Amino acid sequence: MGQPALDTLFTAHQQIQQDVPFSSAVNGWLQTEGDQTRQYLAQALGVASTTLTLTEDVTVGCNIPLWGMPWQAGDHILLSDCEHPGIVMTVRELSRRYGLDVSFFPILPAINTVNVLEEIAAHLRPTTRLVIISHILWNTGQVLPLREINALCHGKGARVLVDAAQSVGMLPLQLAETETDFYAFTGHKWLCGPAGLGGLYVSAAARAELHPTYIGWRGIKVAAQGQPTGWMPDGRRFEIATSDGAH
Repeated sequence: MGQPALDTLFTAHQQIQQDVPFSSAVNGWLQTEGDQTRQYLAQALGVASTTLTLTEDVTVGCNIPLWGMPWQAGDHILLSDCEHPGIVMTVRELSRRYGLDVSFFPILPAINTVNVLEEIAAHLRPTTRLVIISHILWNTGQVLPLREINALCHGKGARVLVDAAQSVGMLPLQLAETETDFYAFTGHKWLCGPAGLGGLYVSAAARAELHPTYIGWRGIKVAAQGQPTGWMPDGRRFEIATSDGAH
């Protein structure tokens, strides 16, 4: 991180302590800062700020749709053979719990010579509900054709989850134009921000069928007396509870 970012973190911690943690003043300030962060990220990604959820990292961002989709036994998940171990093991656990079928399409060892679209098309099934890829592969650096992959998968009725750990801050993005369903990213890599801050983009169509798994006060609407009345109407519904507000 650059010195201005470090100075901003320090100043934010000072303000939180000065105005008293969890006070009305601090809570209001944190809400404003969160809204501004979503707006900055939305501009960088080329999406509406209402489509963004603030998370802690890519792993949390990927777990939100992985555990929130309405799985049925026999549903199929397709991954590339270059996905991160954290994602692979999450999918294995989903398969164990819900009776899902899991398979991989090959990219290795023929880096940059495999026709990714042809491989995905050959491995899609009528039961494929989700395809998982990385925009930039974490282990090879290859950039995958996101728009074309989305079009292919959507044509077969499958949604697409993108691990964007290496792409946000590295590639110019107009994400809405790619028609991506889920795009999970972090702030601590190419955005040069602090560890512990990430985000998840969920398209409006995908959000309609996605349900929160980890639930906390930040994702819930409440009445005047504090009773929960439902979910937040936008990406905030997948946010949970207290985080490091200075981030």
